[in-house]
Amino acid sequence: RLMKKFLLSAALVAASITSPALADTYSFNETGEEKTGFYSTISIGNASFDDPGWDTTVSGTNYGGAADLDPDSAAYEIGFGYDFGKLRTDIVYSHSEQKLDSCTETKQSSTCDPGNQGSGEISSFLANVYYDFHNKSKFTPYLGLGIGTTNISPDSITVASTAYDLKSEDTFTYQLKGGVSYAIA
Repeated sequence: RLMKKFLLSAALVAASITSPALADTYSFNETGEEKTGFYSTISIGNASFDDPGWDTTVSGTNYGGAADLDPDSAAYEIGFGYDFGKLRTDIVYSHSEQKLDSCTETKQSSTCDPGNQGSGEISSFLANVYYDFHNKSKFTPYLGLGIGTTNISPDSITVASTAYDLKSEDTFTYQLKGGVSYAIA
């Protein structure tokens, strides 16, 4: 259960860190009718998480504390979908890597050290549906909802001079999205 709170909160945040910033989402043809069809999406951005707490019990001793995450972490999302007009759907893969700058142990006054590892990868696969608020510009505001799965793969940390190999975990993920898309084609 080490860093369980981090894992669950990171999964939810990771699922919502990116948006389809560059997508062929909506446009009109020469007669003013809506265009529909397949589109692709790619997003690049920054993932920033609140510093998580953590706790675990080892041989009957309860350890717990806080972690300090690096505030700057690159993230990306890629995917493809179909535009039905006002509604569109897509399937996306998103990925970010979080660096653990430091950690503290407060229940037993033990040391906590992320060592040279101290990072973790967060990867999600999501199916999304969006409602586009159409206009005649290349910018289209939208609201969206998605569900999927997130894999969290943390590296090891050392608590009270004992190294712990943290296990990967898959978790159900959902997201609410809002933003503006820009049609490039």
